[in-house]
Amino acid sequence: QYECAASQCVSELQKAQLQVQSLQAKIHESEANNEKLQEKLNEMECELRSIRQAAQNQERTIQGLNESIGTKDSETQELYQLIEGQNATLCKLREIAHRTQLTQSNVQTLAQLQGELVGVQSSLFSLGLELESSQRSLRQSQRQGDDLGRFKDRIDSDLQEALQHREVTEKHNQDLRSALQKSRSELQAKEAALRESEADRHSELQEKDRSIAQLKRSLQDKERQLQEYSEMLESTKSSKPRDALLEKLRERIKERDRALERSIDEKFRCLEERESQVRRLQLALREKERDLERLRCILSNNEETITSLDALVRGKELELEQAAEAYRNLQWLRQQNEEKERNTMREKDTIISQLQAALQTRSQETEVTNTHTHTHTHTHIHTPTCIHIYAFVAMALFADLCFSKP
Repeated sequence: QYECAASQCVSELQKAQLQVQSLQAKIHESEANNEKLQEKLNEMECELRSIRQAAQNQERTIQGLNESIGTKDSETQELYQLIEGQNATLCKLREIAHRTQLTQSNVQTLAQLQGELVGVQSSLFSLGLELESSQRSLRQSQRQGDDLGRFKDRIDSDLQEALQHREVTEKHNQDLRSALQKSRSELQAKEAALRESEADRHSELQEKDRSIAQLKRSLQDKERQLQEYSEMLESTKSSKPRDALLEKLRERIKERDRALERSIDEKFRCLEERESQVRRLQLALREKERDLERLRCILSNNEETITSLDALVRGKELELEQAAEAYRNLQWLRQQNEEKERNTMREKDTIISQLQAALQTRSQETEVTNTHTHTHTHTHIHTPTCIHIYAFVAMALFADLCFSKP
């Protein structure tokens, strides 16, 4: 019975050792999984840094677009000022023409001047139409620039929201890393406690085995002594001393049996305590595995969140590229409008110069002929001269209306 109990204890000890080894293997596997999760976290941090860098580049691009829009606005304002200067020059020219008409006295000269003014009127009218179309294009370009600015503001707000969400996700990942580190330290502490408990149990089992072996040797000695005493009693053929000696030996054997039973009971109690401790460690390990599984689920959700943020940033980059392309098209249209306005202003300057030269020539001719035909002209063409003067003033006012700033 003692040998069976000892073999049973040894088998249970081996089972406990196998369980401890399996627990250690699970702990090592959990550590490997934790290392993989840490690597994934590092990769996600790298992706977050790249996303932050891309957002900064987009902000710099948007700032450059704003500066370009401001430059174009200033150039447009300068063009408006140039148009106002040309209008002022036209007003001066109209006053000169008015003064010249008041001093003219030659009907033929006024008729020629009226024909030239009609040609100038048609040219100024066409230039006014071109200038009006250019101004409409410029206003459309300004509206497109405003739309682009609002679109940029919307992209800025979306990027700011994405950055805030990314900061929250990064903070949550840091919390997860701290929780993972804490779980790892707790697992290491449990593993150390399990190894220490295993060593204590192994030493106690060795001590119990030594005690059992010693008891076996004592039992064998007692059996041998009992056999010797039995032989001695048989040789003496005395019943009373033999019975007393046998009773005494039986008492000693019972005491040895009780001591051996107490030792075995104590050994089984230690084994039960170790088994309960192993079960507690197994429960703790399963709980840690559940925590690790929960952390894996959270990390998976964070990966999905980062993927969605990456897709959002790529979408914003695409929208920003489209906005940049629209701005380049707008800039090209504005350059075309500016070139058209410059051509219009050059044509206007040319016509004004021709008109000034014609007026100066007619003024000189009028001054020359005025001294000879003043009386005759004054008596016969007073009414036509006034009509031509009124027509010239009307044409000048129409030209001023065409070139005025809207």
